[in-house]
Amino acid sequence: MCTSCGKSQKARGNAKWCHECWLASQPLEVRLQYAARRLAAVPEPVRMRTVPESLWPPGRRWCGGCQTFVRLRDCGKNATRCSTCRAGVAREGSLERNYSISKKEYDRLFRLQGGRCWFCGRRSLRVPLAADHNHRTGELRGLLCPDVEWGCNVKIAARIDADPDPIAMILRILDYYRNPPSRRVLEG
Repeated sequence: MCTSCGKSQKARGNAKWCHECWLASQPLEVRLQYAARRLAAVPEPVRMRTVPESLWPPGRRWCGGCQTFVRLRDCGKNATRCSTCRAGVAREGSLERNYSISKKEYDRLFRLQGGRCWFCGRRSLRVPLAADHNHRTGELRGLLCPDVEWGCNVKIAARIDADPDPIAMILRILDYYRNPPSRRVLEG
């Protein structure tokens, strides 16, 4: 039985959650991949933007984005798309508007980095990885943790970018870890 929703059906090899609860816990990119698969399974001529509410299964709502009946908790009250499809459209617009990068390019970068932050190697489960860029030139560098509290994009990259000579700062940091100042004091 799923420990999240109580459904008796389990995901493949998952002893804790059903497939839908497992998928809801995955990063946006993974949820978008599954949504794209669902959409691809429906031939274009039969795709529907809406389905009358009277035809919805109990506890479900139609998503015009991925062409699936999704759980009510996975979409907004009056939304015509599930939260995953809405987030994907919003992110795609943001990437193109702010970083001049397409969804395909972001996805290629995401796959190259194994779905993880380039600096710390963590996966971001709640928010997509941030498209880190040089604030002076606008050049996209890679994907980093986005969280404003602990994210590498905020805590590390932003501080390095703020330094007048970012390369010198990186070299100072490397020297700090390789030859800590305390060694000079304590050893001698």
